[in-house]
Amino acid sequence: MKTNTPPMSPDPAGENEEDGDFDFGDIEEVIELNADTNPEELAERLAGLQEESEDMEEEEVIVDMATTVFSKHQGSVFTCSLSPNGSVAATGGEDDLAHVWKISNGDICFSCSGHKDSVTHVCFNHDGTLLATADYGGYIQVWEVASTNKVWEFEVGDLGGLPMGKCGCG
Repeated sequence: MKTNTPPMSPDPAGENEEDGDFDFGDIEEVIELNADTNPEELAERLAGLQEESEDMEEEEVIVDMATTVFSKHQGSVFTCSLSPNGSVAATGGEDDLAHVWKISNGDICFSCSGHKDSVTHVCFNHDGTLLATADYGGYIQVWEVASTNKVWEFEVGDLGGLPMGKCGCG
């Protein structure tokens, strides 16, 4: 290969276009140049377009106003339920776990293990003494919140047809 050969011109038909190369669909404005074009006006106009582009690229500052953040799940969270007295919450997720945690500080009270698929339903009973958890595959467990013991379990088959996170308790 010769070292003094200029680079190839871009293919106008886009046949040799690689990822990240110029795409004609990205053109926002065409500036026509002719013999009457004033270079100073053109420079000002291009500078203004550059400033507009920079303004549009500025990221919006997001202020996190959360008082407590619970981040123990490994993956997506599909369901949550707040206890009737509002002191604890239960969440279920893609990691096949449900967690019961304190609203005040995010500490885990206990984790509900044994699920074979993503936990898609959690629900406290009317007084918050029991928690039902169910996974996508239809495995249901009931936990006594005070003792953290599992008190009942049953397998019903696929729960995929039920709306996620909905229950008739509380």
